[in-house]
Formats: sequence, C-alpha cells, structure tokens
Amino acid sequence: TRPLSAAQEFIKISIANPLALLSVSSGIDFASSAYGVSLGADGNAYIATGDATGELVVVQLSSMSTAYTYDVTSGSLARSVYFGGGYAFLGMNASVPEIVVVGGGVGGGGASNPWSVALVAGIANTTGTIDAMSVAVSGNYAFVGTLNNTGGREFYIVNISNKSAPTIVGSLEIGANVNGIAVN
Repeated sequence: TRPLSAAQEFIKISIANPLALLSVSSGIDFASSAYGVSLGADGNAYIATGDATGELVVVQLSSMSTAYTYDVTSGSLARSVYFGGGYAFLGMNASVPEIVVVGGGVGGGGASNPWSVALVAGIANTTGTIDAMSVAVSGNYAFVGTLNNTGGREFYIVNISNKSAPTIVGSLEIGANVNGIAVN
C-alpha cells in the first residue's frame, strides 16, 4: 500500500521468481490513502484506508477487484488492520474508539451487504485519544500500538476472547510511536 497519489494505492507484485526483475502485475486506485493491509486465508486482502466513508476495503486477490467497502464509523479513518477468524481488527484515528472489531464473512448478507460485515465492538484507550497505528492478533489477544501519547501509554494488550466486549488487560509507556507490531 502507499499514500494517496495519482497512482494506484494497492498493488500486486508477483514474486514467483524473486531473483528476476520485479514488476507490478496489477493494482487498484482508491479514492484515498491505503494505510495497512492484512491477507486473509480466504483469498482476500483487507485494507485499512483513509476514506471517511469506507475505512475497510475487501479486495478479491484473484481478480484484483474491490469486493466490498465498509463504512466503519462515519468521518473516521482506519490506520491499520489485522484479519483473522472472520474478524477484522482495525486501528482507527483518534476521533472514534481506537480499536474496532468488525465481523462477518463471505456471502449471506444479501445485496446491500454481501460480505455480512457489521461493527461488533469498539474500545477507546484509557489515557486519551491517540491514533492506533498498528494491530496484531495472537490467540485471544490483540496487540495495539499508538502514536506517541505524551504522559500516556502507546502499547496495549486487549483481550478479544469476547469479540463483542474487548477489554484492555495491559499497557506500557513506550515514549515513542508504535508503528508496527509482530507477534510470534
């Protein structure tokens, strides 16, 4: 993904032969910046965007077409995304709950919502409203990193065992932006 420009914000690069000269095989131009991507085992890419009327975009990778765009909360921006187990965990900007759980999956939602996507829950951090820049999930926990929160915390552990009622179970003052998280 890349910031909004005159070019495509989401591109697909074939790495079948990583020693060969790489090139863009296809791409999609969004109406706004694409901030994060998570690949689902279902063959889709889940993209966090800066579009205030479509923060979560689902792209079918086989056809490189937009399958669904979901407006999480009107007027907000998604900064990061993790998809797994039929849920998208979005890191949002500070004007809404910073951590949003969106549930659903392929099919069954009818013409108006073919992906059966619905807002499940949202949770705001306890020390202020700071953009959630990174989200990673392992088991029943989401790990969330925010922008530098002077005098507050930037790293959060969220219990997501009950998707409709996530709770913060731990946090840590880092003193800097947490722009990426990987868990093992």
